[in-house]
Amino acid sequence: MRTDVTDRTEIRRMVQSTLDRWGRVDVLVNNAGISYDEPLEGLEPDKVQAEVQVNLIAPIECTRAVLPVMLRQQSGHIINVASIEGLIATPGSSVYVATKFGVFGFSDSLRRRLRGTGIHVSAFCPSYTPSEITPRLKAHVEGRADAPHHPGLMPTDYVADQMARLVRHPRRLVVLPRSWSVLVLVAFLFPGVADVLVSRFKAKRPNAT
Repeated sequence: MRTDVTDRTEIRRMVQSTLDRWGRVDVLVNNAGISYDEPLEGLEPDKVQAEVQVNLIAPIECTRAVLPVMLRQQSGHIINVASIEGLIATPGSSVYVATKFGVFGFSDSLRRRLRGTGIHVSAFCPSYTPSEITPRLKAHVEGRADAPHHPGLMPTDYVADQMARLVRHPRRLVVLPRSWSVLVLVAFLFPGVADVLVSRFKAKRPNAT
C-alpha cells in the first residue's frame, strides 16, 4: 500500500487498512530513508528538514501508530533500519548520520520500555547496500564501471535475507556485515583510532581533490 510516511493521516490509514484485512499487526519495518549526501554547509534548509522528517520522525510516528495495537495483542516486532551510520559517524553526511543515531537511540529506549510486554524492538544496521538512496550507490545498481568503491558493499538479497532472519529470530541489534561489529566497538572505545579507519571507509566524491 503506497504511503507517505511524512503524513500522519496516511500512516493511520495504512495501519487501519492492515487491521481491516488481517486483524492485527505483527511486524513493523521502518525502512524509508533519504540521503542527499552533501556537506552541511551546502545543504539547503528544506533538505535538512526532509532528511529529519523521513529518517527520524517518520519511524517514530509509524511506531506510535502501531504500538497501541501491539500492546493490545501483547505481541509484535518493531524493526528500525538505523544503518551502520547510526553507530559510527562517517564524514560528509552529518544530517543523515544524526538521524540514524537518533533512530538507534529511539530503538534502544523503546526496547527497554517494552521489556516484558511481548513486543520486540530491533535496530538493523547494515553498511553500504546498492540502492537509489544516493547517486554513488545508485551507480552500483546500474552496474556502471565508474561506480565508486565502498568497503563492505553487500548484495541486496543478502541484506533482505538477514532482515527475514531477524523477523523470525528477534535480536536487539544486527550489524552487517557482521565483521564490522569490531569497528563499532573500536569507534566506541577508541575514537581516535576510528577517526583514521573511518576516513578510509567513506568513498571519495568525484570532485574531491
